[in-house]
Amino acid sequence: MVTVPDWINEFGEEYAVPEIIWQAEGITDHSWHNDISPSFGRFIPEHGDEYAHDLRIWVEHPDGSGREFGPAWDRFVVTYRTDRLEDEIPGVIRSPDDLVYTGNDPAAALAAFMDALGLIYREVKRRG
Repeated sequence: MVTVPDWINEFGEEYAVPEIIWQAEGITDHSWHNDISPSFGRFIPEHGDEYAHDLRIWVEHPDGSGREFGPAWDRFVVTYRTDRLEDEIPGVIRSPDDLVYTGNDPAAALAAFMDALGLIYREVKRRG
C-alpha cells in the first residue's frame, strides 16, 4: 500500500512540492489544511518542551496567483519561531519579518533550513 504524503492530502498535488524538500532526511511533513500552504520542518526541544523551537519550510503554490499573499510572494519561505522570547537563538532570523529565508530556489531554502537547524542545535546544546 502506498502512503500519500500529508501535503497532498491537505493541499493537493497541484502544490507540486519538490522532492528535495518533502523527502529530505530528518524533516517532517507538518502540512495541515488550516495553514496557508504545505510545511515541513522540525521541532527542537529545550527545557522539557518538545516544541520549544519550530523551524519550517513553507511551500507556496507554484502558480503565483494561487498564493495566499499573491504572485509577489516567494514560493519557499523558511520560518523560525519559539514561544519564549528568551529562548530565541541569535542569528537564526535573517530579516525584519522573522524569516530565515525567502526565495524561489528549493535547494537554497533547504540549505537555509539546514544551516538554521545546525545553529539551533548547537545553541541548545551549549545552553545545556
